[in-house]
Amino acid sequence: MLKQRFFLSFLVLFNLMHASNCLAESLKANPSGTKSQIYVTSFNCNKARTKTEHAICHSEKLADADRHLSKLYYHLESKQPADFVNKQKMWLKERDYCAFSLNIEHCLLSKYQDRILQLKILQSSVLLKELHDEDPKVVNHPVFPILQKHSILLKKVVYSSDGKCPTFHVKFKIYPLSTQLNEYSKKAYTELLDANSSLPYALVDEDNDFKVNVGFSDKAKTQIIIRSAEVSSPTTCLDGTVSPDAEHYTVIAQMKKQILNSPFKARIHQKNGGELIAYLYAIDEKTIPYEYYGCTNGIKLRTNAKTGNYYIYLYDELTDYFYPTRIPVWKGDKPAIMGIEGATFGNVVASNDLKPGTLVLSQRDTCQKSYYETFRLWDDQLSLQKIASFQSDTDWDFYQRNKNV
Repeated sequence: MLKQRFFLSFLVLFNLMHASNCLAESLKANPSGTKSQIYVTSFNCNKARTKTEHAICHSEKLADADRHLSKLYYHLESKQPADFVNKQKMWLKERDYCAFSLNIEHCLLSKYQDRILQLKILQSSVLLKELHDEDPKVVNHPVFPILQKHSILLKKVVYSSDGKCPTFHVKFKIYPLSTQLNEYSKKAYTELLDANSSLPYALVDEDNDFKVNVGFSDKAKTQIIIRSAEVSSPTTCLDGTVSPDAEHYTVIAQMKKQILNSPFKARIHQKNGGELIAYLYAIDEKTIPYEYYGCTNGIKLRTNAKTGNYYIYLYDELTDYFYPTRIPVWKGDKPAIMGIEGATFGNVVASNDLKPGTLVLSQRDTCQKSYYETFRLWDDQLSLQKIASFQSDTDWDFYQRNKNV
């Protein structure tokens, strides 16, 4: 009996010691006075007083939801009747009842999600009314009902300078180019891109840095083209007005500096009095050793030439903007050789016979013959068309071929 009592006493003592060790370890891991992380909310967490406010400040999910709700609320407040403020105050009182919940974070998150959904629906109805009042044709655009169908939030609509192309600024649920797209999202985005039956448009999600232009690649408006990722100016629509010789291409930021550093450039005048700079540039450009005989002295010359598959890009210096088109040179032939005698890129000087604004690219074949290509601005004044491609024996022959073209 004595042994049994001793064993029980030892067992109680052991448990007390173990509990003390656990408590010590707990205090060591989280010493008294140490606060958990505080997240940014719509209110000042340093002045938080209620249990609800403290819970929001110490939960990343709740803090995010609180900021999102606050942004929605203040965006709508000025566009709603007076009772909108009272309804928000009532919701705040309901939210605070979560303080008595067994799982306060779950209760609050549910409250926030419901309220955010209510305000998003209200925001969509406000925008729809504004669009009906200000621009009814946007509501009739084939893209608009698909945005509504898939609950894709439409933030605003802006137009290109000519007023023909609407740009829909939206908030996608999932990044449209993500490999993680589920079947529903794939269907939604496919419907969006297929919605262009007759009207060009652009889609932009600034948060995800997603931009896409949808329009026509030909003047007859029979072939739809979609360009994404590289689009730098979503207000430039693919509406079929581009020269048939040119192709749609947007200069990305990484290329811009390289093109502007190209030594091969020429100025060209637009009909409206504006001026553009035409740059000759090859993405695959490389420097190679090159030998040839000089035409003036017959001496064998050695130099470093540049070669590659060149395109002409149009740049507006005033707005610091590359037009979203380019045109290839010597298409289908061997790469051009630039930086040697007889290889030039420039503008024809206006005369009584030659029209101004004609770009000329030359490549020497022999001292007696050279290859030429000539280009001029297309009707839209935003892209180039090729006028001629030929071989000439003399400068006079070139002059005769190009006068009054």
